Amino acid sequence: MRLKNLLIVSENPAEQIRSVDFNPEGLSLIVDLDSEEGKSGNNIGKSTFAKIIDLCLGADNVKMLYHDVETKDDALIKGHLNEAKIYAVLTVEEASGKTHRLRRDLWEGGKYAFDGSPIEKKDEYRGRIKSIAFPDASKAITLRQIMPFFLRLENTQNFLFEYLGTYHKPIEYRQFYDYLIGANSTSELVDLFKEIKKKKEENARILRRNGIRKISQIDALIGKAKQEADAKEKELKSDDVVLNFLHDKSNSALQSDLESKTQKVTDTEGEISFMEDKIVQEKANIEKIDEESLKNLYEDGRVFIRDLDKDFRQFVDFHEQMTRKRLEGFQARIEILKNRLAKEKEDLDEARRAYSEKFVDYKFDLNGKENEQLSEVVEVASRLKSLLADKTRYETNENDIAGKEGELDAILAEKKNLQQKQEALNTIFKAVTKRVFDKPFELEFSSGADEFPITSSGGNKGAGDRKTVAACFVFSLMKLYGTDDRDMPSFFVQDQMEGVSLKSLSQLEIESVSAHCQYVIPILKDRARDLGTLDGKQVLVLSQNDKLFKI
Repeated sequence: MRLKNLLIVSENPAEQIRSVDFNPEGLSLIVDLDSEEGKSGNNIGKSTFAKIIDLCLGADNVKMLYHDVETKDDALIKGHLNEAKIYAVLTVEEASGKTHRLRRDLWEGGKYAFDGSPIEKKDEYRGRIKSIAFPDASKAITLRQIMPFFLRLENTQNFLFEYLGTYHKPIEYRQFYDYLIGANSTSELVDLFKEIKKKKEENARILRRNGIRKISQIDALIGKAKQEADAKEKELKSDDVVLNFLHDKSNSALQSDLESKTQKVTDTEGEISFMEDKIVQEKANIEKIDEESLKNLYEDGRVFIRDLDKDFRQFVDFHEQMTRKRLEGFQARIEILKNRLAKEKEDLDEARRAYSEKFVDYKFDLNGKENEQLSEVVEVASRLKSLLADKTRYETNENDIAGKEGELDAILAEKKNLQQKQEALNTIFKAVTKRVFDKPFELEFSSGADEFPITSSGGNKGAGDRKTVAACFVFSLMKLYGTDDRDMPSFFVQDQMEGVSLKSLSQLEIESVSAHCQYVIPILKDRARDLGTLDGKQVLVLSQNDKLFKI
């Protein structure tokens, strides 16, 4: 998918503010005209233009256009967007040549449209974009987990490989990078692991509930219950009147009610057992806090929240408080379940009484012994039914687990394909970085669940070098897409490039053309001029006298 045009329009009054055509490959520069005269290029709209592209591609909030952590809201821009009802239409083109128009209102509470059709909900809008930008992506991956890879606008998005910042776990990044590299099947790993774990935990509860270590032992319990039930029923059925009662279809509702209420009691007891296990886990979390992980998270917070007024110990205390709140929540849930269980047991006793009383209504005068026999039959039958249900559920779960583990095996079989693609990507990346840095950088891939999936050799890198390596990586991927004939985004928007050397920028321009990639950069004109001729490269020129929104 390529960028064709970005249109910025005002509804009040009705007028076109900007219409910008992107170059089909290579540089598309958003240039500050005043910088060569020594004036500041800030606040004229270069970065805002890039953010509008991001908004049209599903970014969260229009507030990004006028809000800054340090300077707070720009009241002029915020007011103009809301009052003039400014909206943007990004036209994109699929590899087939089919174009789509993505409209995003830039005022607070604004809506969306896809090819002229209004869309109320953000998720639906994102889903439509995902279907054309990433048609082969699984449901487990969302648009905004992978689109920011191609739009590096904020500081957090300029990390070398952690393009979403540090608040995503390595296993999540593994899904994203497996997909980006071209091994989409591994993105199902997390869901499969969760499903298998859930079914194994349920089977463990079944074993505990019945006091056994393995499911084969339940057959002895079932056999014993059957013998007991047969003996009790035989003893009770010695009278033909009782035998007829048990086979009379008019009593099926009572029987069904009794079985249903028995199952409810069994299910609630199982849920209480599960919550008690969760409490044990949470208590373990309180007793053993991973302060190293918390320390890393706290340090990340200090980077991105400049006015953070909490020290690390307060942060640890907050973590412990949250764990205790979860513990309190589980305990409260158990109390609710216990109250429900007491009510369910009352209902079960009532069902048993109703079942017994029906014998009296059936014109058979049961003496105390026979009535007791009936209760015993009902109790044993209910226990037998519960055992049979547990065995069936356990075996069903085991079959499901075997199927899911088979899917895992199939995914692991794809590992060879993933390794081949990683090797191909690494070969391209080394060649690209050698041309840009005069020395090759090498990609290193890890397979550990807690390890970040991809890193690059080359030692510590400054901000400019990190951005340059990030661009090299993106262009390398796009070259890999070309060899795979894969329909993926063919654009890369990269802001805040002041720290990148002119030599690197010049070579990155060459690499973007070689990768058939659109390279969109907001840039100061004096730096752009040093790259050589600007003919055909600059797609939008802004200045203090001609700002983006013309206000």
